Amino acid sequence: MSQNVQHGAGDQSVPLSAYCIQCLTGREEKTAYLIEQAYPQITAYAVRQHKHQSTGGVKTIVTKILLPGYIFLYTRGEVPFRRLLSMQEVSRFLSYGGKDDYQLCGADLQFATWVMRHEGLFQCSRAVQVGSELKVISGPLVDSIGTVSKVDRHNRNVCLDINFDGSVRRIWLPFQWTDAQDITAFAARQDLLSG
Repeated sequence: MSQNVQHGAGDQSVPLSAYCIQCLTGREEKTAYLIEQAYPQITAYAVRQHKHQSTGGVKTIVTKILLPGYIFLYTRGEVPFRRLLSMQEVSRFLSYGGKDDYQLCGADLQFATWVMRHEGLFQCSRAVQVGSELKVISGPLVDSIGTVSKVDRHNRNVCLDINFDGSVRRIWLPFQWTDAQDITAFAARQDLLSG
């Protein structure tokens, strides 16, 4: 969603801070857009994911909201908490108990960092079959932070258990099988890494 590739534009010597707000479900993308327009120092992501969809026997990839009602914010500057909370679409900041204790930490920060690395969109990963194992060679499943709980090879999805907001969330992320050229390139990279 964000065109701000610097993630939280501002003084690059200042560490990047991450926050999460809850907003009206179904308004995530519009709210993220409004925040970025009003506060250019903030990068806002409504976390989206690619999903496999089959309609009338035709398989396609569609984009859906991964965490309905949540938006992640990244900035190197001040966060206008009161002004953001006054927005009609925003209900609250994720917090840790203290007044204005909104900066993400622990597992929530790990998840937010993973979201940032993929600029708010978990695209379809690419995988190869190596013997009886599935090896992911590109995409968000390469550097995922969750624990793989299931793999559905037929429907090409991996189920991850991810800690976020004090609970374990189960999310399914898609992958695509790759062709022989990709397998050769993957094997060559593995030889370079091990040799």
